[in-house]
Amino acid sequence: MLLTVAVSIGLPVLPGWADSEPLWTQVETTVDPEQSFFGVEFDDLALNERNGTVFVQGTTATGSDIAGYTAAGARLGTRPSVGNDPVNDALVGSGLDIDSAAGTLFSLAGDYSDGTDEIVLTAYGEAGPALWTSRYSGPGGGGAAPVDVAVDSQRRVVYVAGFTTGATSVPVLLAYAYDGTLLRERRGTSPSPSSSVRATSLAIDPDSGRVFVAGTITGTGGSSRIVVYGYSPGGRLLWTATPPGGAEAIDLAVDEQTGTVVVTGQAGPGVRGDALTVAYTSDGQLQWQSRYGGDGAQVPAALAVDPVTSDVYVSGFQAPLGQRADTFTLAYAADGQQRWVRSFDGVGGEDAAQDVAVDGRRGIVYATGFSDLKPADNVPYEFLLLAYDRDGQVLDTTIFDESRSRRSDAAAVVVEERSGRVVISGTSLGEQGYGPGSLRTVAYPPAA
Repeated sequence: MLLTVAVSIGLPVLPGWADSEPLWTQVETTVDPEQSFFGVEFDDLALNERNGTVFVQGTTATGSDIAGYTAAGARLGTRPSVGNDPVNDALVGSGLDIDSAAGTLFSLAGDYSDGTDEIVLTAYGEAGPALWTSRYSGPGGGGAAPVDVAVDSQRRVVYVAGFTTGATSVPVLLAYAYDGTLLRERRGTSPSPSSSVRATSLAIDPDSGRVFVAGTITGTGGSSRIVVYGYSPGGRLLWTATPPGGAEAIDLAVDEQTGTVVVTGQAGPGVRGDALTVAYTSDGQLQWQSRYGGDGAQVPAALAVDPVTSDVYVSGFQAPLGQRADTFTLAYAADGQQRWVRSFDGVGGEDAAQDVAVDGRRGIVYATGFSDLKPADNVPYEFLLLAYDRDGQVLDTTIFDESRSRRSDAAAVVVEERSGRVVISGTSLGEQGYGPGSLRTVAYPPAA
């Protein structure tokens, strides 16, 4: 269960976000923080484009909960996931998505409480109560874990990606009707009895209705490869692609204009890995691939595609050997040519980007994560939000710092297309980075 502990309007930001203040901020914590060392941990963020409402998913010691806010920041209430069990280990949140026109919110979670892992999908109406809950425990009830959820609003189908949790894992794609009926189940295969394939992300082409799942093939000795699956709207496997070389898949996106599928991941060992980005046509033909590397590790966290120009943006962190990490944001043209790369080094501490989003109407790229604002004061991290134009010029940089927060990590960013409003959310831990955590959500006007 979540409890609002603070509501602030117009709190200061360092440095100024176009010399303005955030529109609003909200904080959620557990009713009894002693139930969990972390209190509540951030899972996902969703925004309703029709009315601007924002939903944040978090996991507490008693389950997966969702907090909702109006466009102005007023609290709508908490929606506990159906199936939370306060006696056993509770549901763990895994993702949110929303059909803005229908006003239906879909919450994905995992149930690991009774020895059989289950994927749990819950639908909520606009008024708040749960409409239905569906559970999936894998073939023969052998167990399954959730990864991602995405809504095809044109065809009124909800897709869930996950993987089986047996001795060797294979990816799973589930399709549900809006009334909770399981329409179909598709399972990938493992390339060998000793290999596992785990899905990592899911994306839908809204025009064609094709569905794409990215994952990582793990073989003996820890070797890994990225794999991408393309499905028809009816669930037929159209193609499977594996880019050359070893890498682990991290994120996936679809260009809504061309149907191009883009996946990013880390290639090579962690301390010396490169950020690998690969693009395929909607039919699975390799278009281009690019590696961003250097001394040390370059770790991508998320990617986004510009809906107007088809440019691709990848954000994450880079950590040269023996040095602290800084953020990076890469821009690729639609043909794969690197257009620019930008990094942020706060004040000598750790900085990392966790998510990236594009405001196509205004031509703004947002990257969010954390920054070591005051390393000398032993204050680990605060929310970081960066804004660039399409040419890589820095529009604004803001670090959201409140004395009550001693370790904050903004893990997601969404942009409202109509207004350009930007919302970031993540977890804030207690004093000196320890103690029960809370969910912090901050809304800003569009960057100048």
